[in-house]
Amino acid sequence: MYTKGKKDVANALSTITGVTVTASYNKAMKNLPSILYSEVVNVPANKGSEKRTQLAYSIDIYSKTSTTYIASKVDEVLSALGLRRGQCLDLDQPDSETEVLRHKNMKYTAVYDANTNRYYHE
Repeated sequence: MYTKGKKDVANALSTITGVTVTASYNKAMKNLPSILYSEVVNVPANKGSEKRTQLAYSIDIYSKTSTTYIASKVDEVLSALGLRRGQCLDLDQPDSETEVLRHKNMKYTAVYDANTNRYYHE
């Protein structure tokens, strides 16, 4: 199991200014705008010793205003890391009768190669 990917994602996201970056849903909801990240796939990409690992991350953006700018920054920093965006969904939710909580979910994937210490796509 490759254990450094989640930290790499967190470090890349932490370069985005003006948002809280967290793996905790409760902290994300208390500090808007926020980016909530989680690892959803971490499996060997080959048989035998794990030299390559398939990885996927779910990124949720929460804000009282538009998520577009933050989403573009997320895409910028995670693409630079070597991850590829495969999904981007608007999931806005009513926060009250008059307010809407903006919610965007993005999914990123990559294969990590232990020999080259880099993320890539097959």
